[in-house]
Amino acid sequence: FEIVYSEMTGLSKKQVLDLYPHLIGLFPETFVDSETVLSNITGDVELMVLWSGGRDTARKFRQLIGKANGKESKDVGTIRGRFALNLFQNAIHGSDSELDALKEIRISRPEIIDMLLMDDKYGERFYSFLGRMKEVEGNARIEREFKVA
Repeated sequence: FEIVYSEMTGLSKKQVLDLYPHLIGLFPETFVDSETVLSNITGDVELMVLWSGGRDTARKFRQLIGKANGKESKDVGTIRGRFALNLFQNAIHGSDSELDALKEIRISRPEIIDMLLMDDKYGERFYSFLGRMKEVEGNARIEREFKVA
């Protein structure tokens, strides 16, 4: 993987809740005050954008980090298998897909998308990647969500 962007930063409670809407649905009574939310807003997180040739990056990274509940899966060869405390404190987040990664970048640091598009090294590859996403997800959705024609 190539690290395209890295920043030690804090996230607001709104950003964290926007990143995990599926968990709010699964745990409506407890998630808003869970360790996942609290640990993400009480300290800094390392926000990274990774690149792996633009194809299958999310899937490859998910293999490296392991299942969401690393402790239960005994996935010792992965980051979560080694460092996770439980389902909510699982040491690391990885997007489920490239499209989810774009959405999550937009939630946490929307200016990164513009930075990538303008970057001499990544701009052309990122436009190409967005073109492939248009084919998969449909032009209107990508153009609407990422303001890219």
